[in-house]
Amino acid sequence: MVLTLGSAGAFVSDGQKSEMVPSYKVNAIDTSGAGDTFNGALAYALDKGHDIFTSTKFANAASSVAVQKRGAVKANPTMDEVLPIFQLPEL
Repeated sequence: MVLTLGSAGAFVSDGQKSEMVPSYKVNAIDTSGAGDTFNGALAYALDKGHDIFTSTKFANAASSVAVQKRGAVKANPTMDEVLPIFQLPEL
């Protein structure tokens, strides 16, 4: 289970342990599409075999990049924009 909490991060539980995943502190310009970016990045990382906690951290990184741009679709980050923040190149 993942509950997104905007700038407060996300609460994550796999049924056995729970964790608060902090957000990245950025200068948000436009939050349109941030949730879609988060969900897409979360699904991507899960599909690559990562656990829910790592996947949520990756999704937080992706959405932190997205909110620093205007628009929804145009703001979706590339992997090259997310990986330096997240620092897990095997995604």
